[in-house]
Amino acid sequence: MDISPRLVEVATATAQQVGVGAEFVCSDVLDYHLDGPGADLVYTGKGALHWMFDLKGWAATVARTLAPGGWLLVFDFHPMMWLFRDGEQGLERNPVSYFAPTISYTDWAASHFAGGGTAPTGDVTKRIRPWPPSAVVQALVGQGLELQVFHEYPDTLSGGWTAYPRATDAERAGVATTYAVMACKPDGSR
Repeated sequence: MDISPRLVEVATATAQQVGVGAEFVCSDVLDYHLDGPGADLVYTGKGALHWMFDLKGWAATVARTLAPGGWLLVFDFHPMMWLFRDGEQGLERNPVSYFAPTISYTDWAASHFAGGGTAPTGDVTKRIRPWPPSAVVQALVGQGLELQVFHEYPDTLSGGWTAYPRATDAERAGVATTYAVMACKPDGSR
């Protein structure tokens, strides 16, 4: 599921190319209601949760979408990564709080624009909500899901991408930049 029709098109085409029978839906996650039986797996991918300003609403959607016995996998950016920036001499501390309700930016990464598009000009601000992993877990548990796995990972396990290209390996190894949560919806058989 994605709110962007273009990303749903790309996901559908990719699944067809590799022969995976998956269905992709264009919807606002807070408005989504699955018709028919629940999903066996819901995946929330890297970079999704910091755009969710209603975490409890997101967790409610996950819970009602999963079939009994179904699984949720979250693999997302750790809010720790916003505490630092890639300085000229390695990692530098950003002047933001780990518990900040929102972080605002006026700089836009080129990777946000497909096909060579350009960033907005002028006073265009993006706001994100870097949820602490504890808030994510509590939102899911509050919807009746059972936590099975929680892990945090350093920048060195990012599959080649790094948030801090000028930092040393030792600096990158000391900052959690991603985390994983696996939770299941009870199937009533226990």
